[in-house]
Amino acid sequence: MPQEIISDHDKIISLEEAIAYLEEYGFDPTDENSVANAAYQLKGLYNDRKFLSHILIRELEDRCQRQNASNAYGGQSIILYNHKAIMIRANIWPGKEDYLMRRNGEAAFYFDTPHDHNFDFLTIGYMGPGYRSEYYEYDYEKVIGYEGEAVDLKYIETSCLEEGKILHYRAHKDVHHQLAADSLSVSINIMHQNMLQPWYDQYHFDLLSQKIITILNHVSGEILLQMAVHLLPEQGQALAHEYMQNHPCDRMRNSAFQALLSALPSEEAAEMMSKTVHSNSAFLRHEALNLLKISNPNKNS
Repeated sequence: MPQEIISDHDKIISLEEAIAYLEEYGFDPTDENSVANAAYQLKGLYNDRKFLSHILIRELEDRCQRQNASNAYGGQSIILYNHKAIMIRANIWPGKEDYLMRRNGEAAFYFDTPHDHNFDFLTIGYMGPGYRSEYYEYDYEKVIGYEGEAVDLKYIETSCLEEGKILHYRAHKDVHHQLAADSLSVSINIMHQNMLQPWYDQYHFDLLSQKIITILNHVSGEILLQMAVHLLPEQGQALAHEYMQNHPCDRMRNSAFQALLSALPSEEAAEMMSKTVHSNSAFLRHEALNLLKISNPNKNS
């Protein structure tokens, strides 16, 4: 489960001071001292019980112009800082009986959506009782990543992110099944970012069957490939072949494979599927075998 970090000092650290520290020293999730020092900054932000309220009021007075221009996470998150390898954000979690929950449903706030993360982050309960989570762990290196794949999810515990509690969520290891808080709650995150992050898969799991439901993160290149093979067949298909053979991300290689299948005549598509079952990518081998079974149900029965 996420690692709890004890940082019980009562020093107030302003957002500007926390940002200045992180800009100078960074947040390296592989370094225990760096994690502890970032947690110290997070606790200092928590100790200022009014700073977030002032920010929210300014945002509302400005009609949320800053968030609308730079926030890719939607209205649940308030981006406090975002530059290069560091992001600081506040997350708002409606209570289970709140109007927003009743209107939008739990899935809109990632409740009842068991998932891992493709980045490390620190979080602290800033206000309210906090969301509850059922925590699991798994071995990312043993997972291929296709939908319906069985995964060994090991249950650890269920607990709340109450006020002042700091957790370190580890990328590709900690899985949590978030359950709505009893009442409105807020958490603050310090997130580690890197330029390769979009290529690292993040999964939505089914806890009962212990299988992957879907990959949660996607990149624009996946749909652009689908368009390119049809709009510019010669260039687009040549590029898709290159992606399929050499792209470092299996998900992107599969997107190229699927795009080519949609553009090729049926005989050529069948030949490509037959060749792809011998791919050096376990992901592609699985997808090709699965498609062959679908297209030839009697042969594989």
